[in-house]
Amino acid sequence: MSARIRRHHRRVVDQLDALLELARDPAALVQHSERVSHWTVAQHLEHLALVDAGILKILEQAEPSTDLAGQGPSPGGRILLVLGFIPRGRAKAPSFVEPREVVLDEIEGKVERARQRFADLDLDRLAGSEPLARHHRFGCLNGTRWLRFVGIHHHHHGKIVRDIQRAARFPERSSWRSNRITRRAAGPSQSCRTRDTTRVAANR
Repeated sequence: MSARIRRHHRRVVDQLDALLELARDPAALVQHSERVSHWTVAQHLEHLALVDAGILKILEQAEPSTDLAGQGPSPGGRILLVLGFIPRGRAKAPSFVEPREVVLDEIEGKVERARQRFADLDLDRLAGSEPLARHHRFGCLNGTRWLRFVGIHHHHHGKIVRDIQRAARFPERSSWRSNRITRRAAGPSQSCRTRDTTRVAANR
């Protein structure tokens, strides 16, 4: 098993630890700043839970697709995986992962289940080079690349949550929590400039 997949896996689990702390703060969940995002903090966590659940189905099966053999990420997917971040305002979440009805009392459980399922993944089975499934935008991804994508996606929404909290002048302890998410998401390959950049823009 490569060090790369272990690193991506550890980052995702660490991110979910920080997201779980956020999910346990009722005041943080209802925080909202329209000038930063159309979604509340709870809606961002619900979206992450929906996306993670879909990806976990792929990773838990860990079965390379014969139809996708020899294929790889799309050009946009390669750029994403190299740069490690999603530009704000460039993409809209598919309807099936939009947080339409959010029950605040269920957020913690959803994040906790995702955290446990990621922690329990069989990395030896995921370490192969053949793609497991096709992402609708970023192309065919193997296990390592799917984990890399999850970390980037968490990082993207962690930054938005941080900016919602800053815009609303949320208590310092909650801003610290969301900063933990973005630091863990960035990982050693991200520059200080990328990790520390805060860009307030309307985004889902």
